[in-house]
Amino acid sequence: MSKLEQILQLDPPVELKFRGPFNATNSSRLRLTNPSEKRIMFKIKTTAPKKYCVRPNSGILEPSDKAEVDICLQPCMYDPTEKNKHKFMVQSAFAPNGDINLENIWKDIIPDHLMDSKLRCVFDIATDPNEVEEEPHNFTPRTASTPVQKGSVDGHLQRNVQEVEDELFLRQENMKLKDEIKQLREIPGQMPFKLTWTHVVCAVVLAVVGVALGKYII
Repeated sequence: MSKLEQILQLDPPVELKFRGPFNATNSSRLRLTNPSEKRIMFKIKTTAPKKYCVRPNSGILEPSDKAEVDICLQPCMYDPTEKNKHKFMVQSAFAPNGDINLENIWKDIIPDHLMDSKLRCVFDIATDPNEVEEEPHNFTPRTASTPVQKGSVDGHLQRNVQEVEDELFLRQENMKLKDEIKQLREIPGQMPFKLTWTHVVCAVVLAVVGVALGKYII
């Protein structure tokens, strides 16, 4: 038995267009028309169900009746590799008279009684010139002779911050060492502070590092 030809009229008939940017909800409208004198039930499926919201995704059209289906693309990061890969399929079949359970009837329907139409999704990323924000009047273009690379600026600022922190630490250690020496000298009966080579080396290292860091910061 040959496949039944789709009896519903679809508008648009082939493509569902979605226009960027895609970081917000985009929608496309599909219009279904039943030109026959019989009841037609329909159901809409997609190859990417997690990315779209379809309302209504099924229903019944009486003779000469119409229905509008809103297809919403959820906010997402645009992936050029998925361009034109998403597809929709509108299935339809003659509906029996009386009340029917749409959820159950689709499970029991004979495949040879189904009609279907396929639509592909098209992502339009073109920008409308009227939507481009105007640049401030006081904007001064950066000349080619003074290029600034964000990575180099961030790295330079980070090094400066680290150098300042190191210098503050060394100064605090130096002050702490001086306070300890002063306290030992002021304690009555305390043995005079004995200056060792260890103290001398530490003081010299602290002084040299402090001077070097000061040069970088300046």
